[in-house]
Amino acid sequence: AHVTEHVRGLRPGGATNSFEALETAFSEFPAIDTICFLSDGSPTAGRTVSQERIQERVHAWNRVRGVRIHAIALLSGMAPNPALILQDDKEDAVRFMRALATATGGTFVKLD
Repeated sequence: AHVTEHVRGLRPGGATNSFEALETAFSEFPAIDTICFLSDGSPTAGRTVSQERIQERVHAWNRVRGVRIHAIALLSGMAPNPALILQDDKEDAVRFMRALATATGGTFVKLD
């Protein structure tokens, strides 16, 4: 129930804050064994947008937990903020999300 309440409170903001989403999942839900990470693009906002840094942090957070990340790339349509279109390389997003899933034993799905 706690996870559902948290998700219902989220609102789209036109940017992709992958770091905060994953950090929140690991820090606020210590009993989880699976994360379903749904995104429409590469990281474009937050404490870091470096895919390598995000992957390093996920590895550190997950070192003893064994959480699987199932990554779902929802890549249809345009970016909600036209200023982000140049940053929103769909193939880059696919590489990032596939790497997260692979590194954690999860699955990757691309939806166009």
